[in-house]
Amino acid sequence: MGEENLELVLAWRSNPNIYRHFRGQDAPLDWESHLSWYESRDADRHDFIIHYEGRRVGVVSITATDEISIYVGDFSARGDGVATAALGWICDRFENRLPLIAKIHDENDPSKRLFEGCGFQQRGRDGEWREYSYDP
Repeated sequence: MGEENLELVLAWRSNPNIYRHFRGQDAPLDWESHLSWYESRDADRHDFIIHYEGRRVGVVSITATDEISIYVGDFSARGDGVATAALGWICDRFENRLPLIAKIHDENDPSKRLFEGCGFQQRGRDGEWREYSYDP
């Protein structure tokens, strides 16, 4: 994800239907906070724009602590297997960093199904968050 994607990513991350499942965000973002986040990311964090049918439709990321996150911001691309393909891609790309982890809110049933369908297994809980790991 480069600077050319920041405005689109800001729009996605400011949509309450998306950020309601984010840990640590409970309101739309302002440009300054978003830019500050982007510029201060750890060198071992990688954020990738998901492309589908010639469009930018979402983001898949891995943090320095090997935590995977994903969202499809373009709702017209949901239900087409885009997230499954992107999650599989990032797991393959970073298989040298196994186990990979994910933290998913209890109410985020689509994400729970996505990660479980891609081989992640629930390993624990942290309040309202389920902790999953991937180590095939």
